[in-house]
Amino acid sequence: MKNILIMGIGRAGKTTLSKMIKDKYNSYNLLHSDSLKWAMIRAKDQEAYFLYLNSDSLMTVGLK
Repeated sequence: MKNILIMGIGRAGKTTLSKMIKDKYNSYNLLHSDSLKWAMIRAKDQEAYFLYLNSDSLMTVGLK
């Protein structure tokens, strides 16, 4: 099994392409970068620090 990393600017079709690959080859999993980012933040026990720095933006999406 190969690893595929799809990168690009917002609204470029990364998720659409990822879903097409996943549908064609059932052995692939789709992970979003936000999941990986939060896993690294939590592993370093820096979640409170990150939430404090971004409290204004997090409030707009209802995460705080």
